Amino acid sequence: WRAVDECGNWSSCTQTITVVDTTPPEVECTVYDITEFDGDDDDDDDDDDDDSVSFTATATDVCSDARVQIGQVVFVPPGDDDDDDDDDDDSKVRIRGATITIINSGAPGTVIKWTARGTDECGNTTMVDYSITVLEDEDKDDHHHHHHYYHHGRPWWWWRWHR
Repeated sequence: WRAVDECGNWSSCTQTITVVDTTPPEVECTVYDITEFDGDDDDDDDDDDDDSVSFTATATDVCSDARVQIGQVVFVPPGDDDDDDDDDDDSKVRIRGATITIINSGAPGTVIKWTARGTDECGNTTMVDYSITVLEDEDKDDHHHHHHYYHHGRPWWWWRWHR
């Protein structure tokens, strides 16, 4: 900045503006309850677990890139009223970065909880807790294994006839 008066006298100064990012990233993970399954038959360590279900968290930030890490997984078996994870349960998950893969769901009623932590380049963090409930597979004892395809809570045939 420079200022000059009517006599030609002048003075100047410098102004420095520093923008500091204090806003943490937003973390999202679309989750839904799952039907019980036992994926233990797929013991190889590849990424194509036939019965597995995966959830991937994402992070967005207004100033920089953000990364997400999944951590702090807790299994709460049916009838357990605390989160101390001291009960024997068959649930099994694999975590790779921002993705949690349920390999074995455990018994119906099991609640699987996890935390997603988003961090931006300035070190701002957001932690969001997620949970899913394992539902009973009503077709488990049905030897025909009918597949029901649902969209927005309605079976496939409903949409076909109600267009």
